[in-house]
Amino acid sequence: MVEFFQRLSGASIDAFKHKATAKAIPDWSLHTSQPMEKAIEHLNRGDAYFHFLCRPLTSCNQEDLTVFQSFVNVSNFEDELRDNNCPVVDVFDEEQKPMYQVIGVKAVYILPGVDYRNISKTIMSTQEYNKACQPGDCKFFEVDTPFTFRQTKGVVKYIYSITVQFLVGEINDAATLEQFTSIEGIRPSKVIFLERTKRNVSKTDSTAKVRSVLLYYPVEQGVFVSHHTVVLSTSIPGAVAKIVNNFGSQGAAESAETADLARRFLLKHFGDTRK
Repeated sequence: MVEFFQRLSGASIDAFKHKATAKAIPDWSLHTSQPMEKAIEHLNRGDAYFHFLCRPLTSCNQEDLTVFQSFVNVSNFEDELRDNNCPVVDVFDEEQKPMYQVIGVKAVYILPGVDYRNISKTIMSTQEYNKACQPGDCKFFEVDTPFTFRQTKGVVKYIYSITVQFLVGEINDAATLEQFTSIEGIRPSKVIFLERTKRNVSKTDSTAKVRSVLLYYPVEQGVFVSHHTVVLSTSIPGAVAKIVNNFGSQGAAESAETADLARRFLLKHFGDTRK
């Protein structure tokens, strides 16, 4: 695992000329689903990998559940049930499993010439960052709450969109970062996480929980990003579920576009460490 990260490099990625592509992988582990040499070549060229699932939580395998449990309850709140009206979920619990449908997404790529220490909850919660870096059809709204942004995003054009508000958090201390070691097999140097909040905390709907984590690993002349998202819903309309289940090609394209947009924004905003 250490060798894999030691051989990743942003040295030859031209963020302003290269248009990334994303290749779908069949499970959460890039290291077991792809030959190491091919994965390193693919990432060092400036391309991305993508994984997606949509199914009942009861149909998830051990690997799915282990990945979800590693970050589903990461929170800015001391008590997220009390303070954010959001349940603490044990995805392994046999009584809780039948309650939820799950959407899970993973994307990985390299940010060339970027110092991970410049990436913070402050910059990632701004409209400037999100307007520049969010792929697809998005509309953003002004929010007064610190480190929070609100957006409407088209999941399936003209058919299915969601409006969601996120509070952005940041983890830098080594002890807390250890809990994320299982995701890529090595401790990240920083984690940015997004959790869904609501303007009216007392309101409940079918989206029980949304959590997204971006794990940052310094590599030669850049940063490797491992981005995971889990959405737990008490119900997904049947017609929508069928559409979302075929989201793979759109999701891969959006993962590649995210890599392109984030690279360009961060290099313009902070400069290129390779120079």
